[in-house]
Amino acid sequence: MEKNLNLFFADVLRKRTLTEEQSMTLQEMLFPGWDDDPNKARMESVKDMTTAYAKWEMEQERKPKPEEPLPPMTDKEIDELASII
Repeated sequence: MEKNLNLFFADVLRKRTLTEEQSMTLQEMLFPGWDDDPNKARMESVKDMTTAYAKWEMEQERKPKPEEPLPPMTDKEIDELASII
């Protein structure tokens, strides 16, 4: 159930555009700062999220990019190929 719930939330987030306030709330939920001072806790949250985001970006760059499908051959190209054979 929990894995499906995580996949559900991820799918919802892909389809929505968050406001700045929603993004900040989500950031603080996922990367909470533990300092008693709210300002220091927020700075810890920003630092942790920034580090995690930079790591994620590097992982994304290492992933092989899907190849774009070739466009369908035109009638002219098919005729030229047929004439070779």
